[in-house]
Amino acid sequence: MRIGIMGAMREEIEPILELVDEISGEIDYGKNRYYKAHYYGVELIIAYSKIGKVNSALTASTMIEKFEIDILLFSGVAGAINSNLHIGDLIIATKLCQHDLDITAFGHPFGYVPEGSVYVTTNEKLKNIESNIIKEVLKNLEIIDKLNDKEPHIHFCHISTKEGLNLITNAKNRFKNVKITSS
Repeated sequence: MRIGIMGAMREEIEPILELVDEISGEIDYGKNRYYKAHYYGVELIIAYSKIGKVNSALTASTMIEKFEIDILLFSGVAGAINSNLHIGDLIIATKLCQHDLDITAFGHPFGYVPEGSVYVTTNEKLKNIESNIIKEVLKNLEIIDKLNDKEPHIHFCHISTKEGLNLITNAKNRFKNVKITSS
């Protein structure tokens, strides 16, 4: 199995690169660098895409086409519009949607992807594996969020993407009924 790990910024993948057993190669495609690595015998392809959905899509496509990854994980920093989320908390997506996709003029609901749906549901098996790994890491590292004087929590929630600056007001209005569960 080959796993791709992607972050939007170099700062998001550097800690991952420091944890791998070995980096066996660095390959450049499309002005991006991809690191071949191993972690506990699992082959990894690690890259940062640069910020934005287009850059993320290009990097993910390259990982799938050129490196034939089986699973793609995105690791990164994000903003939040829910007051139950705090700095240092960890989010595991249950569903994904595009907040800036609007074809309501054609009679579709906001966020609808033609020949698709409004939401993409994430893989249940991967969510459980991810949750268990995060719980184990937090237990072993005894991480405390010093800014909030609280331990980080794992939250399962919808993730909405958007390009642009008016995300907070619009997202709060459009997704005000989305529930967040924690463990």
